[in-house]
Amino acid sequence: RFRLVQSAVLLVLIGTGLIVACWLLAWRLAGRALAPVREMSTIARAITEQDLHRRLPEELPANDEIGQLARTFNTMLLRLESAFDSLQRFTADAAHELRAPLSIMRTQLEVTMRRRRTEAEYVHSNATLLREVEQLTRVADHLLLLARADSGALLPKLEPLDLPDLVEEVADRWQASAAAKGAALKCSVVHGGRLMGDPDLLKRLLDNLLDNALRHTPSGGEVGVVAICADGVWTVSVSDSGPGVPVDAQPYLFERFSRGDPARSRSTGGAGLGLSICAAIARAHGGSIELAPGPLSGATFILRLPIHHGAAPNPSPPKETGSRPMAGAQASTGEVMAASPSRDRDH
Repeated sequence: RFRLVQSAVLLVLIGTGLIVACWLLAWRLAGRALAPVREMSTIARAITEQDLHRRLPEELPANDEIGQLARTFNTMLLRLESAFDSLQRFTADAAHELRAPLSIMRTQLEVTMRRRRTEAEYVHSNATLLREVEQLTRVADHLLLLARADSGALLPKLEPLDLPDLVEEVADRWQASAAAKGAALKCSVVHGGRLMGDPDLLKRLLDNLLDNALRHTPSGGEVGVVAICADGVWTVSVSDSGPGVPVDAQPYLFERFSRGDPARSRSTGGAGLGLSICAAIARAHGGSIELAPGPLSGATFILRLPIHHGAAPNPSPPKETGSRPMAGAQASTGEVMAASPSRDRDH
């Protein structure tokens, strides 16, 4: 019996020793396996908004779960860094854009208040102030619309509408501005198809495109608008005979406050937000907008909007408005534009 008890105690001691040894080995292996996690945690805690350029180490094998976690975290850091950089640039650009009219208004008021003025001088001063207030209002409206687009709150109030009629209505509204500048505005549309869209947002989009085109079209130049439908997609192109968009500015054309040439003055009256708004409205309708080659010497912007319902209409002969047909109105719109680098376009 004593030997049985002795054997049992020995077995218990050996088993306990094995369990402790296995536990110590497992603890050591787990510690070594989790060392990268502790390192990642230490680095992640040290990363702030000032040093989002830092990254976690990725020396682990590609099929390792911890390595995949590090790469996923680094991808998230890259997106955060890009978002913070964009926000900082946007804030700086917005402050600059708002500061310019405020500075003009302050200077105008200081000059006006130095002495008594004639009635004509007060009228002139008030007109200057009104112009700058209108510029501030436009920038604020544009920023609010883009903020809605960023938050996903830019939801079009879709309703069936006749896009050719809407295009002609907007073009007719800009005829007086074109005539005052000595430019010809011609519109060619194909009737026979409806579109699900928000008429107010689409009018704003077309207004921005035509305003942009006319501001960069010289006296005696031409602006052309073409609307056609094919394969269930409406295509609206707005072309001008200005100097075009500089090649180095084209990648940033639809970015906010992008003007192509950073040194450009505000003489043309733009805030650098119009094309960003056009892109946001097009996306909200499931469409797109791009720069493409066109029939005139300047820039051509192509807007594509899906019909969303029903079959594509059978094209009827284009209806022309203006003094003469726009040359090359049916030119292909899917190519890449080869623009003249002499153009400085504000959008």
